[in-house]
Amino acid sequence: MGYVFLIVSAVVGIAHLLGTSWPVVALVVALLHFIIAGALLVVARSRITKPMFRDSIDELKKDREWLKTLNQSTS
Repeated sequence: MGYVFLIVSAVVGIAHLLGTSWPVVALVVALLHFIIAGALLVVARSRITKPMFRDSIDELKKDREWLKTLNQSTS
């Protein structure tokens, strides 16, 4: 909630300093937020390219194969 008040205060303050209407400043701030969010999304996606827990996935594959051989030997 504090972040909202910070942004609203910044928008009103910048509008007052520039002598323009607050909706114009709010649109510019919103555009900046979307640009920053997009950049952070690109960074996050680039870091998730490698699968997490690769060793666990490999171990589960080994266990699955072991279970298959166990089922074949008991049948």
